[in-house]
Amino acid sequence: MSPELKQTGFGKEIKEELDGLRGGSPGSVAHVFAKNDINGQPLSLADYKGKYVLIDFWASWCGPCRKGNPHLKSLYAKYKEKGFEIIGISDDDSKPEAWKKR
Repeated sequence: MSPELKQTGFGKEIKEELDGLRGGSPGSVAHVFAKNDINGQPLSLADYKGKYVLIDFWASWCGPCRKGNPHLKSLYAKYKEKGFEIIGISDDDSKPEAWKKR
């Protein structure tokens, strides 16, 4: 876009939309977040700076998600020495008993 068009409301809206899409794309830098882990301990994405981190969103009720767990475990075993980490975020984090038992 021309510099003039970029300064219009429409141009700014397009830029905001594109920036948002880039931010959530595979391989992009994720927004830093903090949550408690499975043991109630604080976990922050900032603690993993300099590592390759796969953020896996899943749920205990999601069959395909659960079927992918062995694959993720094998990936982790293969690449953990090279700085690879996996952070799993469950859709049912408010009910940890639903997935801790599995």
